[in-house]
Amino acid sequence: MADPAARTLTFALRGALARDELPAFADGIGRRLKTAQPTIALVDVAGLEADAVSLEALALLALQARRAGCRIRLHGGSDRLRAMIELAGLGELF
Repeated sequence: MADPAARTLTFALRGALARDELPAFADGIGRRLKTAQPTIALVDVAGLEADAVSLEALALLALQARRAGCRIRLHGGSDRLRAMIELAGLGELF
């Protein structure tokens, strides 16, 4: 049975991210989570590049979510992205 109090935010991350965009990305995600106040965020990462910058962005996303009291669930990632996430100790995101 679904929790009626659960609030879900859904969005997608696509393509390649640039390292110099990460501070603005983290700020934007933080504002979005604060405004929406979701209990869970579902993030489609099917089109996200499997590289170190993407991994850093996902770690920042997880940090912002934790600060907002929100859980993150990723879906659609490539096998390589999933392996990188597992290696970094962020496997609970999937």
